[in-house]
Amino acid sequence: MTATYISQGYLFIFLAGIATGIIYILSKNIFIGVGGKLGTMAFGGVVIAFFLLIYSI
Repeated sequence: MTATYISQGYLFIFLAGIATGIIYILSKNIFIGVGGKLGTMAFGGVVIAFFLLIYSI
């Protein structure tokens, strides 16, 4: 769900997946009946992974 110039390897994909999974577990009972929640969570995971990798350098 991201462009190849943002996702520069498997580490990014791994971090985005872990972040999205954590967001999903924490908000499982919060977003009941809300449409687009999985896409929003995936976006949040990509943003978190992006900032983690940018600011870890």
